[in-house]
Amino acid sequence: MKKLLVTLFIALQLFAMPSEDIDIKIWKRLIYDLSLKEYKIYTIDKKLKDILCKIPGITMVENCEYATLIIESKKSVVEDKKCENIPRLSNNYRLLLTHSNEIGAFFWMKGRPTIILSKPRLERFGLKVDIELQDYLEEIE
Repeated sequence: MKKLLVTLFIALQLFAMPSEDIDIKIWKRLIYDLSLKEYKIYTIDKKLKDILCKIPGITMVENCEYATLIIESKKSVVEDKKCENIPRLSNNYRLLLTHSNEIGAFFWMKGRPTIILSKPRLERFGLKVDIELQDYLEEIE
């Protein structure tokens, strides 16, 4: 009986791995596979900021004017007019559909990570994606 309980406990621990580790890996891959000249990221979402700070090579900037990429969430959309020509990623599908500067989104749906990138918007910003992200390109205007 003890072996069964220990095995069950270990299995539960494996399945309960923090999703933050997975989020960090996916955000890192997504950001680095964009053809940005520099990785200066701006976000006002505290949770996203905490995740992005853990990715080496990314500089978090305090003003969106100095960013090469803005990352938004449903609760933290950057409204500053000075920054409207900067490409944006989101963790919300609806933001991708409603905001024309959103080049893509990474969000969780039914317990699975989902990535969608807008091919026309990437082209408008002069960005390309690595071959590993080609499968996530869609014709979202």
